[in-house]
Order: sequence, then C-alpha cells, then structure tokens
Amino acid sequence: MPNRRRILLVLLLLAARQLCGQSFQKEYAPAGGGSVIPYNAALRPDGKFLVSHMVNDDSVRLHVTCLESDGAVGWSVRLRAHTNITGSEGFVEGPIAATSDNGCIVMVSKSYQSQVVQQGWALVKLGPDGMVQWNRQIAGVGLLDDFLERSGGRTFVAARYPPSPYKRYLACLADNGTVLWEKDLSSDLGTVAISGTQALAGQRILLLLHTENANLSAGHLAVLDDAGNFTNVLSLGGFTFMHALEHPDGRLFFLGNTAEKILLGQIQNGQLQWTKVPCLPADAYFYGALAFNGAHDSLMVSFQSAALEEQRLLMQFDLNGNFSRGHFLPSKEAAFNKLLALPGGGWAWTSFSTNNPLRAFVFVKTNADGRLDACPAGQLCQVNMRDTLLQPLPPPSWTTENVTHIVARPATSVFQTLTSTDYCAPLPSFNADILISDTSGCTGDAFVFHRDSLTTGASKWLLEGGVPDRFYGPEPPGVIFPDTGNFTVLHILEQAGCRDTTQVNIRIGEKPALVLPSDTLVCPDSSILINPGSGPGWQYHWNDGVALASRWAKAPGNFSVTVTNAVGCSDVGAVQVKTVDFPREPLPADTFSCENTPLYLEIPTPQDWQFVWADGFPGTGRFIYTAGMYTLLATSPEGCMLADSMQVALTPCPECFVYLPNVIRPDSGGENGAFGIYTNCLALEYSLRIFDRWGNLVFESKDPVQFWDGTSRGRTVAPGVYVFQIRGVLSNGNTVSDFSRSGSVSVVR
Repeated sequence: MPNRRRILLVLLLLAARQLCGQSFQKEYAPAGGGSVIPYNAALRPDGKFLVSHMVNDDSVRLHVTCLESDGAVGWSVRLRAHTNITGSEGFVEGPIAATSDNGCIVMVSKSYQSQVVQQGWALVKLGPDGMVQWNRQIAGVGLLDDFLERSGGRTFVAARYPPSPYKRYLACLADNGTVLWEKDLSSDLGTVAISGTQALAGQRILLLLHTENANLSAGHLAVLDDAGNFTNVLSLGGFTFMHALEHPDGRLFFLGNTAEKILLGQIQNGQLQWTKVPCLPADAYFYGALAFNGAHDSLMVSFQSAALEEQRLLMQFDLNGNFSRGHFLPSKEAAFNKLLALPGGGWAWTSFSTNNPLRAFVFVKTNADGRLDACPAGQLCQVNMRDTLLQPLPPPSWTTENVTHIVARPATSVFQTLTSTDYCAPLPSFNADILISDTSGCTGDAFVFHRDSLTTGASKWLLEGGVPDRFYGPEPPGVIFPDTGNFTVLHILEQAGCRDTTQVNIRIGEKPALVLPSDTLVCPDSSILINPGSGPGWQYHWNDGVALASRWAKAPGNFSVTVTNAVGCSDVGAVQVKTVDFPREPLPADTFSCENTPLYLEIPTPQDWQFVWADGFPGTGRFIYTAGMYTLLATSPEGCMLADSMQVALTPCPECFVYLPNVIRPDSGGENGAFGIYTNCLALEYSLRIFDRWGNLVFESKDPVQFWDGTSRGRTVAPGVYVFQIRGVLSNGNTVSDFSRSGSVSVVR
C-alpha cells in the first residue's frame, strides 16, 4: 500500500508538472491578415487553452482559438452571433469561460458605441471542436468591459445597461442554455459599477462592486448563488477592489486600492483578519490579480501598470501577506486581460505583440515559478509591507428585480487558419539616466528632459527652480527656469520596490533685455532710430547683416535683431516700419479733355485727412477748363505732408461731348450743386425727366439751361439715388446728331 501511495503521488506530481511546466511564449497571426486585439483566455479541463481575440479583416469579428498545452494551434473559428443584424460585432473584451465538456461559452457584442434595443450581447456555446451548440442574445444589455464567469455548471453574466448607471444586469444559465434567472441589481448608495467577478465553489460567484453618491464612494464584495440570492461580504469606504480569491479552507483574499495606496487583505467568516500595504504607488498600478500556488500555501500577485505598460509584475506573498520574492516579464497588455492560474502553480495570459503591432497576439504560459524557461525575467527588489487598519462600512441595501432579456438566436462559426512562432520580447531597461542635449540655458528657455526610451518604471522628477518644480511621468513637458543660477534636476525611477536615481546640474544665464519700439509709421523721406539697448558684451546681428548696436530705418521693412550677451544667451526682437501713404490715390492718371468741355474731379476724403489744391482752389471737387498740371496737397492723421499731381491736356474735338454729373450737393453752392447737361454743342431739342426710387416723377425740363436743383414742387428731396432719362438733338455747327442717356444721380446733403 505505501508503494501504491508513493506511485500515485509521483503520478500526481508528474501530472501537475505537465500542466504547469513546458512554459512557452508564442505569437499567433491570422493567415489572412487583419488587425488583431487579444481579449481573454480560459483553461479547459483537459489542459488546453481557449483564447478570445478580435480580428478585423473584412469586418470586426470575435474569434476563438484553441491552443494545445504546448502552444500548438488546435483550431480557430470566426464567430457571427447576430445573424439577423449586419455589421461588426467584435468589440466587447471577449469574456470566455471553459465548460466541463471542454467546450466554452464566449460573450460576443454587436457594437460598443450604443447597444440599442435588440442589439445587445450574445452568449455563444462552442463544443470542444469549435462548433456552435447554442446562442443566447441579451437584447439591449452590455457595455465594453462586462463579465462572464463559470462555477459548478452555471454560467453567470454581469453587465450594464448603456443609459443607466444606477442598475446592473445579472443572469444565470445552465450548461444547455436554459435561463435560470435574470435580475436587475441596484443599491441605496447611488450608482453601481461591477469591476470584476471570480468563481467560487458551490455554484457561486464573487462580485466586485463599487457604489457612489454625493457623499460616499465605496467598494463591496458580495456573493451571488445560482438561485440569485445576494449576500454582502465586505464594504470599504473610498476603496476599489481589483481582485479577490477564495482559499479552499474558506479564507477570502482581496487586492484593491484607495487614492493613496494599494492594499492586500484577508477575510475569514466575514471578519477582516489583516490588511497590509506594499510600498507601491496606488496611482501607477491600475489592475492586479491573485492566484494560489499549487500547494495553496502562498499567494501570487500579478500587476499591470500605467507606468509599466509593457511589463507584468509577478510577486509571491505568504498567506499572512509577507513578501517573499518577485520578478517581471515583458508583456504589452490591454486593460483587464484575464490571468489564468494553472494547477500546480504558474500562470497563463494573452497580450499584444510588439513584433507585429495589431497584426498578431501573444499567448504566455509560465512554469510553476511564474517564469519562462526560454526568455529572461527581470528581478524585483524587496517589497516592504506594513500593517494598516480598515474600518468596514455597514452593508448597503441591495435590491434585485426580475427581468427578461435573453432570447435564443442562431449563430455561425467559420474555421480559420492561424500561424504561430516562438516569441520572446527583450527585457526593458531600468535606468534613471537623464538624457538632455545641453545642461546650460537661459531664462525662459524650455528644457525637455528624457529618459532612455527602453526604460520602464514610475518616474518622479524634482526640478529645482523650474516651472513646474516636480513632475510624475516619463518625460516632463517644457520645463522653464525663470531665474538665473545653478539648479539640480533629480530623476527618481521606481519599480515595485526597486529605485534608481540620477541628477544633473543645470546652469541658467540671463537673457539680454531688449527694448525695442513698437511697430511704427514714418513720413515719406523720413527715418527712425532703432535702438535695442545695450549691456556688457552684447553683440548684435540684424537680419540685413548690419552688426551695429543701433541703426536708422530709412526705408519701410521688417528690422529684426538677435542680441547675444557675454554669457551666450540670446534674444530676438523685431520692428515693422511702414511709410505713411494715401489710403488710395486721390487723383487719377494724367488725362485729356475736349476743348470747351469741362473735366470734373471728385476727391475722396478719408477720415482725419486734410486736402488743399496747390493753386488755391477751394473744396475737393472741381471742374477743369484749362490744360496744365494740377496738384493736390494732403496732410495725414500722423501729420505727414503728401502730394499728388496729374497732367491735363486739352484737344479739339469735332464731335459733341456730353457730361452729366453722378453726384450733386444742392446745398454746397459749388459747381456741382445741380444736375443737368454740360456740352460743347447747341441743343436743338431737349428733354430731361428725373424719378425717385418708387418711379414717381420729381422733375421735368425741356430747357437745357434749366438744371435740377434737388427740389420737387418747391420742396427739397431726401438724399438718395434718383433715376434720370435725357434725350435731345445736338449740333456743333457742322453736323446734327441725336443723343439719349439714362442712369442715376445721387443727392448728397
């Protein structure tokens, strides 16, 4: 008998070693290509692995792949669970659970943008060969990170309603797809969130919950059985549970965080036995998972971290929460990828590939020590633990209400081909060296401090005299030192108990203080002195090559200068110089006019400008009767004197010329005070008619010397535009010709 027991023990040890040994890390890519995102994994009773992953080839679909215990591909299928609805359906983070027949149940989504009615999650049951056995659709339920858990032949679903933060959906199904119950869960503590689930013995699951209202944020552990009974285990204020695990003897271990620290704790018979704080920054580790080793006499903790996004930290603790050892493996993962605890010790998980980003996924199976036989592991330093006290909250009031959402639907699976290759990512660097191009600078300069691109860890920067004066993260953005002097920059790199520190000294000199005039206007033929100031050892370099301390700007342009002082600090300033000029040319180009036909000039008068004719003619509008040079003198708002001239020539014109003004000022008393015909010929016949804008006749004349003075029936007309029609017969003494004109004239007062 002792020999039989010894042989049986050896066989059990060999079986356990077979399950947790033969570590591997492999990369898997669809033969047909497409973007790939790994989601979740499950361990079948026969030791094979199931991996759920998204592939976007012609559309986004969820795939399930079966891997042998040595990593070889058994089969891979492409699912379509919503056959009655078109479109992609692989966005959910693929919760998957192995069933006792070596098949699995996997959660498939229709869309993660908006789960409208009849387009919610689906639960697809696959047999051990990957063939679809049944499909249950949960109409109108589901968001991106919902949960699926198996315990004792029961499948539990924990999900959300997209529009409601105050209730959560729970369901339980038998292995044949029969729905045992569906419930909505709500609490008197406000909003309800589910952050995780964990299978327990006896067809129960553990829910990791979080509630929040205006006064209280709290984390909760609760047990749900296959009859839908709900029992609160522990509630902690200001706490978030990451993971929890039940020992075979009934002890419950949990991992979570508060705003300031990570906690590891243990509950027995509903009472807190101990809680401990490891020296890890709570804000750096966003997810952790627990597992027991094969003998259940030590606790394994795995961390994923925002600062260490390409590492998985593996730590071992005794059952009293004391740290014993740890290491890390390169592993670029999505949030909340499920960690599988293997019988006899060791872990397995899926992650992203860094060799083929979004074109392949990686699956990892460690040995019993959590290491990969063919790939290096990084060693962690000592993680100190300290005891802490937590005060449990009174349990909240939980309410469940029966609902119905699950309906049977058809689903299909299509077999796919995956290629696999051995994979081993290099260890990241843990090095606090500061990379910077120059340790000398000037006030106001922006310094960028880098760490090695292969380095991982939580970086803390202490920036003496800088703005900001401290920074948490891989690279401080644009640090400015406003004062002169020597300053110390300290980079502290931490990683699960390990620390490396490097410092550099920064020397800051003062920039030259330039004093330049603002952009300015100068009068024509004038200049302005530009003097940027002076200081010890200043050197000047203007944009046109001038090296003087000051200079006269005698022409319009952009004058920029770089000034460098004795300590090598430079500053740049610029002045834009423009010459005052007419807003637009007041006089037209040189022209000619017919003899006996006046030329009329109307000068625009911009605001604050003053104009005067050089020959003393008053006003800005005038008739030109004689040839010659006509000059207009102007004074700008800045006081600059400008002039514009035009040459007018007279020439005999054999034909009749007619001039009609387009603007009259009846009250001005000038030459344009009335409207009529100006001509060098004799009018034998003549008719003038003027209408307002409504078509009413306001003036009519048969006499060419009778002009319209802007009145109608003895009253002045309103300023505005009036329409005229004029017809007649003209004679220059030799010829007689008809003429006809129509148009508009503006009355200005």
